[in-house]
Amino acid sequence: MKKLRKLPLKSNLIFIKIAVKSKDKGMTLLEILVTLALVGILASLGLPNLFSANSINDLNNETKLLKSILDNSQTQAISRGRVCQLELIADNIIRDITDYKNSPLKDCLSDGEIVTLDGQTMKQIKLLEGLELTSNLNDNKIKFSFQGMIAGNLTNSANKPATIVLSKPDINSKKCLIIYPIIGTVRVGNYIGNNHHSGLILNDTNPENSCQIRL
Repeated sequence: MKKLRKLPLKSNLIFIKIAVKSKDKGMTLLEILVTLALVGILASLGLPNLFSANSINDLNNETKLLKSILDNSQTQAISRGRVCQLELIADNIIRDITDYKNSPLKDCLSDGEIVTLDGQTMKQIKLLEGLELTSNLNDNKIKFSFQGMIAGNLTNSANKPATIVLSKPDINSKKCLIIYPIIGTVRVGNYIGNNHHSGLILNDTNPENSCQIRL
C-alpha cells in the first residue's frame, strides 16, 4: 500500500484578503452652515481685540518717537548752545523751524525728511497716519535752549509744564508727554482727562494734572 505524500504547507503562499467596504460621506448643508456660523462668531470676538491691540501698540510707539524727538532737540540745544524750535503741524508733522542764521548745522531735528518751504530748507518728521495731537503750546511751538525749555511756550502760564496728548479715534487709550519748564525734562504717562480739542489746542485748564506719569 502506497503512502500518500503530504504536500508541504508554505505560509508565504497563504494570503488572507480582507475586503473593507467604505462609503464616502461629505458634509451636509446643515453642517456647513453651523461651521460658518461658528467661524463668524470666533472672528467677531477676536478681530476687534486684535485691531485694538495693534492700535495701542502704534500709540505707544509714536509716543516713544515723539519723546525721542523732544529729547534729541533739547540735547542739540544744550550741546550747540543755541535755541531749537519745533512746531506741531496739524497733519501729525513735527517740523524744525529753528532760525539757524545760515548755519549748515541744521541738526535740532537730527532725523527726518528735508523739505523746502517759502525758500527755506528745513527738516520734518511725520508721525503715524490717524494719530491726533493736542497740546497747550502757544502757536503749537516749543523752544529749547541750553538751559532747557524756554518759558513762554504755553497758552496759559509760563510756569506750567507743556502738555502734549496723543490719541487715536478707534481706541479709548490716550498717552501724554509732560515737558517741565526751565529744566525741560520730558516724561511720558497715560492721559485720563477730557481732551476735547479744536485743531491742536488742548482745552483742559490743567492738563498736566490729568497725565499719570509712569514711574
